[in-house]
Amino acid sequence: MFSHRALCVVLFAAAAISRAGEPLPNTLPLTAEGDLSARMVDGIDRWLERERIRVEGAREDFWRTDTASPAAWPKVAAARRDELARMLGVVDQRRAGVLQIVADAGEPPAAAVPNGYTIDAVRWPVFDGVNGEGLLLCPEGVAKAAVIALPDADQTPEQFAGIQAGVAPELQFARRLAERGFLVVVPVLVDRRDEWSGSEALKRFTNAPHREWIHRQSFEAGRTITGYEVQKILAAVDALKGASSRLLGAGAKIGVLGYGEGGLIALHAAALDPRLEAAFVHGYFGRHSWQEPIYRNRFRGDLQFADEGLATLIAPRVVGIAFGAGPIVNGPLAPRDGRRGAAPGELSGLDGQSVDDTLEWARRYRARVGASEPEVCILKDDDGGKHPTPEAFLASRLGVELQPVQTKKLSRVKPSQQANDDRQRRTVRELEDFSQSILRDGERTRKAFPLWTKLKPGAEWDAVQKAARADFWENVIGKLPTNYSVPNPRTRLIHDKEKWRGYEVMLDVHPDIFAWGTLLVPKDIKPGERRPVVVCQHGLEGLPED
Repeated sequence: MFSHRALCVVLFAAAAISRAGEPLPNTLPLTAEGDLSARMVDGIDRWLERERIRVEGAREDFWRTDTASPAAWPKVAAARRDELARMLGVVDQRRAGVLQIVADAGEPPAAAVPNGYTIDAVRWPVFDGVNGEGLLLCPEGVAKAAVIALPDADQTPEQFAGIQAGVAPELQFARRLAERGFLVVVPVLVDRRDEWSGSEALKRFTNAPHREWIHRQSFEAGRTITGYEVQKILAAVDALKGASSRLLGAGAKIGVLGYGEGGLIALHAAALDPRLEAAFVHGYFGRHSWQEPIYRNRFRGDLQFADEGLATLIAPRVVGIAFGAGPIVNGPLAPRDGRRGAAPGELSGLDGQSVDDTLEWARRYRARVGASEPEVCILKDDDGGKHPTPEAFLASRLGVELQPVQTKKLSRVKPSQQANDDRQRRTVRELEDFSQSILRDGERTRKAFPLWTKLKPGAEWDAVQKAARADFWENVIGKLPTNYSVPNPRTRLIHDKEKWRGYEVMLDVHPDIFAWGTLLVPKDIKPGERRPVVVCQHGLEGLPED
């Protein structure tokens, strides 16, 4: 809690006997009253709010520099994609494979629907032990374009495809695209329920949403739930571009579309992979609040890759945005039956001003690199053709003609809550097992780190240690600005025991941020004598008196 400098100022001043409430010599009296722990939190909150505003300005400077030269943009964009991939944990080697149709025993083989499309359950490989799952909506004949369509986390692929109730017709994007001749892959996302958050073997569970459950354990290993699901999208692209290309015509392009949490995944996937020729987002694009769920956390993400930055990183490819508040989530499910421990977090929707502001930033950034501005789309074609529908936008940007609406379909998928639950459980457990395997392999990873190799004391060791320390501070735990305030120590005597005295201490760190605790000083310190300082830090929810 205390800086070394400030601790020494206080400790080396300890010399004289003080009466109750009196300060240490050479310090000011501490007169603050009330709950100092609450005051400390309030001060940090005020400082962070100012930092949030400062970061917005810094983000503009960041992208102004990056987009200063259209000629240099491809090289800059490639470097930024590498940074984004590391931030999300998109670092694991994907497995090659195809989209495999999953059918019950005795199910008739796939057959084309004249002037229509079929709906099948599909699976495709991502990592060892991890698969993507969802639906494949396939038109008659060879498709001329494909779209990976991502529902919100609390929507099923079947709802997105219009074969299960629960989603308004205008938000059944997978159905709408299939009816207009697109081949559509609809992945299932990890949802926000908590049935499988915990250990079945230990019979210990939590009310953390499945997304938080996976994010917490993957974040420790440098991965994120967002990164995992982006990898599933890119694995689907691998499959469509590879052996599954029989589903697509030669040179067919692939786009990505997402709603809500699916919009978040779609935007990040398109920013990372130029093979996705166009991206459409609804119910996500805009300014985001620190009150959002913890599973949306990306270390340094808001500084470098807010939504306008992601839209810029897609350049020169196109982005379509439809105005929409997106899903409303009022936090995790309530604690019950021993399930507790979820982080607070809510999605309250995006207002039109937020979307407008973010669009304006994206327009400026993309213009600097010679890219078209984001295109505003509407869900219903009722404005005289001023704005395209998502289907029309994707058709024009993927280089195909929009086909007449075909409503004939053959679904070999029999939607049921049990089938949805079984698939969701597989999805959660596969990512859980993969995350745990990375943690188990961590010992080998650490042993390969230069700091732990057999370096002899000297200049080489000092250089490696210095670099490792900087990496740990700046890239792992996060380093606050080092322009510290003058410590200005304030103290008061609160304990006077036989062999030691205890002083309550307050030190300034940054404006509105102070360190606070108790300093214990032995009574037998002689004038001019120095002794080691031991800092004892209490745990979460504790106080210095504990």
